[in-house]
Order: sequence, then structure tokens, then C-alpha cells
Amino acid sequence: MLLCICVGIFLSNLWCPSLPLLQLLGLFTVCTIIILWLFKSSLKSHRPIALLGLLLLICLGFCSMSLHLYNIGQIKENLASAFYDCKVQITQIAKQKNNYVQAEARLLSVNNEDKIGFIKILINSKEKGLSQLKAGDEISGKWYLSQLSAASNPHQFDYATYLENNNVFFQTWIKDEDWSMTREHTGFHVFFKAKAIKSRCAAIIESKLRTQDHQAIISAMVLGDKSEMSAKTKSIFSETGSIHVMAVSGLHVGVIYLFLIAFTRMFKFFTKKHEWLSQLFIIAAIWCYALVTGMAPSVLRASFMLSLFIVAKLMNRSTNIYQILMVTASIILMLDPSQLFKLSFQFSYLALLGIVYFKPVLDKYIWSQYRVLKPIIALINVSLAAQIFIFPLMLYHFHQFPLFFVISSLIAIPIASVIIWLSLLGILTGLFASLDIISHVIFQTLELVIVFLLGSMSWLQAVPGHLIKGIYVNKIEFVGIYCVMVALVMWRETGLKKYLYATAVIPCLVLLASTLIIHKSHDKTSLFIYHKYGQSLIELQEANQAFLINPDDLSQQSIQNIRQNNGMANYLQSNYTIVEEKQITKNKYAYNTSIKIIHKTEDCLTDTIQSFKTILIRNEAVKKLRELPQHWQKSDLVFDGSNSKNFIKDLQKKYPELNIFNTYQQAYQKIQ
Repeated sequence: MLLCICVGIFLSNLWCPSLPLLQLLGLFTVCTIIILWLFKSSLKSHRPIALLGLLLLICLGFCSMSLHLYNIGQIKENLASAFYDCKVQITQIAKQKNNYVQAEARLLSVNNEDKIGFIKILINSKEKGLSQLKAGDEISGKWYLSQLSAASNPHQFDYATYLENNNVFFQTWIKDEDWSMTREHTGFHVFFKAKAIKSRCAAIIESKLRTQDHQAIISAMVLGDKSEMSAKTKSIFSETGSIHVMAVSGLHVGVIYLFLIAFTRMFKFFTKKHEWLSQLFIIAAIWCYALVTGMAPSVLRASFMLSLFIVAKLMNRSTNIYQILMVTASIILMLDPSQLFKLSFQFSYLALLGIVYFKPVLDKYIWSQYRVLKPIIALINVSLAAQIFIFPLMLYHFHQFPLFFVISSLIAIPIASVIIWLSLLGILTGLFASLDIISHVIFQTLELVIVFLLGSMSWLQAVPGHLIKGIYVNKIEFVGIYCVMVALVMWRETGLKKYLYATAVIPCLVLLASTLIIHKSHDKTSLFIYHKYGQSLIELQEANQAFLINPDDLSQQSIQNIRQNNGMANYLQSNYTIVEEKQITKNKYAYNTSIKIIHKTEDCLTDTIQSFKTILIRNEAVKKLRELPQHWQKSDLVFDGSNSKNFIKDLQKKYPELNIFNTYQQAYQKIQ
């Protein structure tokens, strides 16, 4: 069932249908539900009815994702970048971002029109007025709403798409005098109350801990807020394979569950006679915690599963971990189909699926008869099982693999559990003035634990060879790895040799396909001119070689930041060579006869320039020309970040017949 829903969502993402076709699919879905209801008694005995049910699930996934994409399209079509009279409701209080503050708000009305759907915007300000607002407050003003910019460079992280999946479609920059309070939130709203609780907890953490890094680690582990973590701290946990302890997930919900059990046992009211009351209290507390931490997919999954387990236990019903896992995933996808394409959702469910299936297998081979070693062995098996299904995702998206993830998990997971327990105790005691001394002592102890955790992870990061970098997996290899995994699981479950043969055939097919792609790429020449304000970076690719032509003498760090660890070299699996710009005039590379860089007006007057397929114009070199040459119609005119935006726009309006490309908006790329 879950697979059918995922197939429908994936198909809709590839091909979003028109509204009439979507309505037709909705009518088909309703008719299918009626047919299944009429023939429900024979559902198990008739394959056509069962197949119709599976088709229904595909249609449900398809329709839910199509409606999501259709709503996004309508929003972008109805609201262009312009000034509007806006009325918004703050959903997330302002946070400090470098030299400005940023708040998230729901758009209530635009130009006094209320029916605009559920849209959120980012409000940015260099003044401190926004930081005084609370979740639920309503403000209004006339602001310039600008659409979010897509990724400028190829293979770059698309922050705009990430925000759109969270219903954030616009952003604006305002001053304190540009907005006024419309209504201050004073009533009770569960989501706003959760935000207020989170803010109160964050304030206690900030007041008790002196170091900002320590505050950020506690906020990430306990409150699910990683925005304040420094890049250095993130890299320490990422490169050691322990970054999962920084994201609120099933581990954290499990620790909270144990904390709540210990908490309820302190009160005589929660006796065995009233066990159902304590279990209901735990369920309510778990969901309150999920609300406070932002309802991330991993938290939703863990909260759903834990709630179902508790309810089944109270009803004396048996449970199946696979069914619960699939049900929770199906519910989340039907409510928000875009979750399927989020890495947090994929990592969360694949890691748990690996633990559920492979941990019992590993327990048969990796075990100890000594009671002291049993918890350590169990933790090792959990770490290994979780990595089995997620390591292809790590290679495909991050191109690296931490070798010491088992050691880091043995250190980080127990310490993270201690940190969560101490943090909860410190926050609870910090709420009462009479217990403030106890809270202070707890947080001082907590600071020592965090220092030990950071020191341990830093020591692992300093070990040579702790991280394998530069592993590039293309889409065919990525799918092939998972196909081999599925074939091995099917062979283990059924014992059929055809699945064992598939594990040998699939790698051969993947190797053949990859070889054909590499051979085909040898006949192509690719050119990138990257987006970068005020600078240029040109990347040429021929066969299995990549060259960077650097007209601005950029540093290695600047080059790496521009390329974002992507570009052609990712799937070429080759290193790049930096060459000087003057070498482009030589005949050393085949593509040199197809690109020309113009720095000054005199370079435009050469007769040979018409033979170039791509002309890169820098520093407004054509500004002195009264008219651009007519023979340039056959070439691509690329204006990089050293030209002004207005200058490029004027040229585009004046010469609509010319192929003018603006790297301010997006990188230029050409593959031949």
C-alpha cells in the first residue's frame, strides 16, 4: 500500500496534470472507493478487485501530490514580485541571522483579499522591532513581496524548493516603521502555545549556559532547533557520523518516553490500577513534545508508532512493527505528499527499517555472553543496522562516508541520552524560582558533559582517514544498490535462487549502463559559467577531464564555495585543473575555439570573434559600443557578475533578438 502511494506521488512530481485531468482522476477515485465498498466481502478472493484497490492507492498519491503542486503553481501565478498591502500572523518568532533578524509569518490577506490559501512568508529586518513579537501576533503594512530565487548554480542545494515544501513562497525586507500591530495574540492556540513553550525553554537554556555552542547543542537535541549551530560544530558531528544525535528523532522520543515513565512513577496517583491513565498522560506528553519541536517527520513517525504501541498494549492487542511503520508513513504522505522528497523523511524511515530488519540478523552473529558487554554490542548492532539502508543516500547526496560511525555512536548516543535527561530536569526546575539553584547546578553539570562530547567528537575528527570523501554515485548506480539490497532481502525471506542470481545480474547491468554513459560523455564538451557576484569562474569539461578557467585569480576556498562541491566533476569522478585565462587563446583544448572572453571594448572589434559560439563579456566591455555587431546573433552573449544588473536588463530590452544570458540569475551551461 505504501509503495503504491509513493509511486503515485513520484509520477505526479514527474508529470503534474492539468486541473480537468485531476478532476477526472478524483472522480475515478470516488467510483473506485464505491466499487471496493460494494465488493468488500470478496476483496481477498478476487484479484481484479485487489488490483483495483492498489490502483486506487496510486491515484490517491497522484492526486494529493498534484493538488500540492497545483496550489504552488496558483500561488506563484497570482502573486508576482510587487508591493502589496499585507496582513500576516507571526508563526515563528524572529531569530538573529548574522546582522539581521528573520521571522516566519502566515499571509492572512493581500490587498484586503482574504481567500489566498495557506501561504507563509519570510520577514527580514535589520532593526530589532520584529524580535519583540510573539507567535500569533498579527501585523500589517505595505511591503514588497519577492519570490524566492531558485538555485543559481547546477546541482546546488535548492533553498527555494526547500522553503516551498514548507509553504514559504515569498520574502520581504522591512523597517520598523513599515509595519504596525493589528492584533496582539492573547487567546489559546495549541500551535502558538507550543511556540511559546519552546521560546520559554530556549530562554532558560540561554540564561543558564554561557557558551553559545553549548546553547545551540542543547537547543538542537532537546528543542529540534539547529539554526544556531555553528558550521564548525556541524562539521564535527557530520564528519564523525554522529549528526543524527543533533536531530530530534526516535532516539530522543524514546529517551523522553523513559523519562515520562520515571516521572509518573513518582506519583502515587499513577498506580497499576490506573495504568491506562498514566499511559494516556504519556501519549499526550509525547505529542506535546512533538508540537514543541516542530513536528519533524522523524518525530511524527516516532510519536505515531509509540502511541499505537501504547494503545495496543492497553487493549491487549498484538502489534506488528512493519505494519505500524508503513501506516505512519502512509498517513504522513497523505497529509503532506512533499515529505517523500525530503531527506529527513527518507533517512528517518530507511534507518528505522534497517534497524527493524537487520538488527535481529546481526544479533545472531555479533553477540556476547558477558552481561557488561551486552548493551555495547546491542548499540553496535543498532548502528550497523541503521547504516545499511541509508549509506547509499549518504553517498548520493553528500559524497562522503564516515568510517568511525560505530565508535562515534557508542560515544554520542549514551551521552546524548544523558544530555536530554539533564536538560529536561534543568528546564523543569528552571521554571520555578524556588528551584533555580538546582537548575543552575544541573546546567553546570550539563556543560561538563557537552565539553566531553565535543572533545570526543573532535578527537575522532582529527584521526587520519576518519572520513572518505569524493565518492560520487550517479542515479543508475544509486538505484542499482537498492535493487541489490531488495534482491538479497527477498532471497533471504523466500530462499528462491532467482533473487540470488539477480544480485549478480544487477551490478553487471549497472556497470554496463555506467560504462555507456561515460563513453557517451567522452564525445561531449560541456561549459559552465558559474553565478558569482562581481566575479567569474568558467568550467570546461572534455572527456574525463575538467578545467577551471579563473579570470579573477580566486582562492581555492572561493572556487569551492562557487562550485558547491558539484559541477561536472561530480559524475565524471575526476579532479579538475585550474588554468590561467591567457591559456584559453591557445589551441591546447578543443573548446578554446568556441569561447571568447571580452574585457574591453577593443576586443569586440576583431574579425575572428564571429567564429566563437560563446562570448563572455566582463566589466561592461560593450558599454562604449553604439550598436552590438549583427553577427553576434549566432553566439551566446554571457554577462557575468562583473556587469551591473541594470546594464544587462537594458541590453536585453534593446536587443531582444540576441541570446543574452545573465549569470546574476542563473549559471550559464552548454553541452555539445
